Amino acid sequence: IRKGDIVDIYSKPSSADAVTELYGQDLYVEAAYTPNGTECKSPEDVATSLTIWVTPDEVSDINKAVALGNIQVYVQSN
Repeated sequence: IRKGDIVDIYSKPSSADAVTELYGQDLYVEAAYTPNGTECKSPEDVATSLTIWVTPDEVSDINKAVALGNIQVYVQSN
């Protein structure tokens, strides 16, 4: 995941029988960061945190996904 990617955000409660749900769609990645907090620059860098653009209407859903603690981020294919 890199700056400029468009992603979808999914999350799943920790219970075994819970269903993964879509919480954010078509979100723009402003920045992607490595575990030590530096911005991803090379193809070898692994992103572990992101800055994404959301509308005011999307904030609540994204916060719900984060609160569940099991975020899955998928880059949309072109």
